[in-house]
Amino acid sequence: GAYDMSTGLTGQKGSLGIAQIDEIAFDEVQRRIAAGNRMEKWVEPIKAATGTDIREVEYEDLTRDDINLIFARLYFMVSPRSIPKTVEGRAKLWKEIYNTSAGKGTVERYIDVVSESTR
Repeated sequence: GAYDMSTGLTGQKGSLGIAQIDEIAFDEVQRRIAAGNRMEKWVEPIKAATGTDIREVEYEDLTRDDINLIFARLYFMVSPRSIPKTVEGRAKLWKEIYNTSAGKGTVERYIDVVSESTR
């Protein structure tokens, strides 16, 4: 179901793609790129690497795994902190920034999924 778009209770588009990006996160990345802040510097390198101008990406384009993961990484840039080197550190950062306290995901589940995928 990762590539099936749903509509949330608030009328916004639900999570989409491999990184499960919701419309709120997508809109925030697009807003920051348009505002000319530090995310804007990634427009040209991403275009050179993928052929895609991220300023022109539509939410539905997040079904492409490369675009989906690019937007996930850009969303993590909302925080000035570096992505931790340990799985536990990344799990905590993911829970705080990406899933939030309101989200159903847990640090433990994140670690379990990473462990399962590296076996």
